[in-house]
Amino acid sequence: MTTLRRLQWHVTFVDEETGIITAERKQPENVMGKVWNYTFTVVIRWRGEGGLAVVSIEVNELTYDWTAQDCKKRFVEIERGLWDDSRLMVSAQDKPKKGARWATPSELVKAGYISNKREPGRLIVTGDGENFMSLPEGETNRHALVCGPTGTGKTTGIFIPNLIERIACSAIVTEATGGKGVADLFSKTVGYRAAKGHKIVYFNPDDLSSDQINPLDFVETYRDARRVVEIIMQSTTLDTHKGDQSWEMSERMLLTGLILHSVGLREDGKANLGYIADLFEDGPDGIQKYLADSPIEAARKAYKKFINTTTPPYRNLVANGLITRLDLWNQPRIRALTEKTSIDMNELAGELFTWYLATPSDKQELKPLAALIFNLALEQVMTQKFEHPVALFLDEITNFGYVRGLPAKLTIIRHDKIPAILGVQDFVQLENLYRNEAKLLISQPAL
Repeated sequence: MTTLRRLQWHVTFVDEETGIITAERKQPENVMGKVWNYTFTVVIRWRGEGGLAVVSIEVNELTYDWTAQDCKKRFVEIERGLWDDSRLMVSAQDKPKKGARWATPSELVKAGYISNKREPGRLIVTGDGENFMSLPEGETNRHALVCGPTGTGKTTGIFIPNLIERIACSAIVTEATGGKGVADLFSKTVGYRAAKGHKIVYFNPDDLSSDQINPLDFVETYRDARRVVEIIMQSTTLDTHKGDQSWEMSERMLLTGLILHSVGLREDGKANLGYIADLFEDGPDGIQKYLADSPIEAARKAYKKFINTTTPPYRNLVANGLITRLDLWNQPRIRALTEKTSIDMNELAGELFTWYLATPSDKQELKPLAALIFNLALEQVMTQKFEHPVALFLDEITNFGYVRGLPAKLTIIRHDKIPAILGVQDFVQLENLYRNEAKLLISQPAL
């Protein structure tokens, strides 16, 4: 087309699949006061053959019968123009390119982006059935952010192909379920990964067939207890109710004491959030008989600080606030899913595994538990040493609530060669949940 336009032809049709271009050129000519209106047409066909291009050119004039020589003249003109322009293109390929442009297939191969190997450390971007276009391990470890509304292909184009092809690495997978409760990534990849030797862990707070996971089974220190408290507080505080720092600090202090007391009774089977919810059966005053005389010193100290910094009416209001925050654990199915842990986290470190986390997007009341389990999984990745590579496939990540210090955590796992793919429907979701940190989450990933 470049040659034709340069020679003042008007391109009328192009079909790259069949290899054909048509064009016309209207040319008036004044001969001794008479104007002759010529209409020339050209049809150019081409096909590849042995690494070369075979080109045929057909030129006609539609108005007069005596224009054979004129057609031949324009044929030669087009032939020379195509040859000259093709030489320019060949020579241009050897020159350094300036500015951004799409890479050619040969350049992608040379740069190491095209391969037919299934390497666990490379993020697959696309493929043609035989070869993959994937990012080298160093770039993959710098994480990727996939953004697109429902139906744009995040799941089918990125998450599922990577879960199917990168079978030699363990995975933590998050997703949100719709009104029918179908966990798409789980249902479409779990059978294949299990058949390839992966230990499967599945947790969905809306599905009683899930594995059981008790967040308090992983609380060993005061700091661990505070982490659980922060997640519960963050995921049960509405944006419209934020602002009363003293009130929330009192709730944190009391809930920390309750968790420490509960964890101290682990051998009695009372180290779970359902037990803590039951402690409020006698109202706020009933808490005192458990914490004031708790066999756990840290629990007694936390409760003493709470008593010494509050008045009785204020304490009642704070306790009532915690009753609301822990209301989820009054549901029998939630108690059943969180009263104990049915998986051995230490065993996972020595084998290939896939840990699926799903949560209903339309049931906000389940978000505190989803957030707890997701943070627990992330903590395991950051602290455990695994025999096999691990990757995070975090689709619909905002449905799992705010993760404190997520940008910093992504930096840490990058250095540990643990890549993450974050999937969101819109950047606004990140901005609403992470506020100022959203800029870091958007700019930090390499892709």
